[in-house]
Amino acid sequence: MSNPANKRSYLILDSENTFWSKGDPHDQRNFNVCWSYKTKGTAGGIARDLGQVADLIASTETIVGFNLAYDLQWLWKLGISTEGKRFWCCQVAEFLINHQTTPYPSLDEVGFKYTGERKLDVVKTQYWEKGINTDQVPRAILEEYAIQDAVLTEAVYLKQLEQVTPDRRNLFSIAMQDMVVLAEMRAAGMKYDQEFCVLQQEKLLDEIDSIRSELDLLHNVPSFNWASSVHLSALLYGGIIEEEIREPVGFFKTGSKVGQERYRVRKVPHSLPRMYKPLRGTESERKGIWSTSEDVLVKLQDGSKLISGILRIRELSKLCGTYFKGIPEKATDSHWSTGMVHGQFNQCVAVTGRLSSSAPNMQNIPEEAFKMFVSRYE
Repeated sequence: MSNPANKRSYLILDSENTFWSKGDPHDQRNFNVCWSYKTKGTAGGIARDLGQVADLIASTETIVGFNLAYDLQWLWKLGISTEGKRFWCCQVAEFLINHQTTPYPSLDEVGFKYTGERKLDVVKTQYWEKGINTDQVPRAILEEYAIQDAVLTEAVYLKQLEQVTPDRRNLFSIAMQDMVVLAEMRAAGMKYDQEFCVLQQEKLLDEIDSIRSELDLLHNVPSFNWASSVHLSALLYGGIIEEEIREPVGFFKTGSKVGQERYRVRKVPHSLPRMYKPLRGTESERKGIWSTSEDVLVKLQDGSKLISGILRIRELSKLCGTYFKGIPEKATDSHWSTGMVHGQFNQCVAVTGRLSSSAPNMQNIPEEAFKMFVSRYE
């Protein structure tokens, strides 16, 4: 291992991995295929093994990458330490250089901006887009692609450094530190109680059914759909709801359905009286239909069972669908470790610099849903 006194000033790193869930490091189906790197004055290369990657990191001061948070999560997953290092993410830097007006700048776009060169597209167009996973790409082609990414990233990095004026150094430094913390947060994930989620789903669905049953006494439509804005508009503001009834009319005598019963659809109109006067400016493009959005319902709120019931149904439906059902489903679909969720924290999106979260959104979780999360430390 190199003497600390002889550390390189920077190391460009880029990982190539299998592509399930867009290469998510926390999808248990994924694995690392190779690492490309470049240091000052070298042509760039492919690391022989993880030991070489660790040695390269140990002998450098600053780790540089494009969307570096992604590569850091792969390093940590593979047991490679980055403790004590400085970091530079060219994606985050470009977002700042452009005054936060270009969400998720790409290496291809930024590389062309600074050098007139682009990424090699052969791996994407000839393999990934055809469903051929990274480990099945011919090694020579994959390595050429990966090395070009490292070379282009270095060119971008050096151009970006020229634009960081002394008065903005602290801004960039803080942004890079934030990037590492957010990557650590996603890598760590949050543990949730699966059994608790199932019980809460059942509880909330029972409450929703109870409210609907009570509100169903306010109309005469057997097939009323509480999730339909058209039905709600007719109920609140007056209108006609057409109920479709399937009536048997005989049997198929020919074709693939021979012997099966045939039906015709008859529409039965149900006229509902107006209960509320529509608010000015809330009529939709469909004549006779007015908005039933939450903000409109809040303005109509008069303490009645109907409005409060509709709002409560929506609140419970979101709580159930987005959190107690939605988060476990996302975790399963993403093939994360059992009982763990790895939300994405987005640093390069909002022009205001505000952090956002997605897939799933881990910000502003309501108190009722936050109870699903538990400590991983017994």
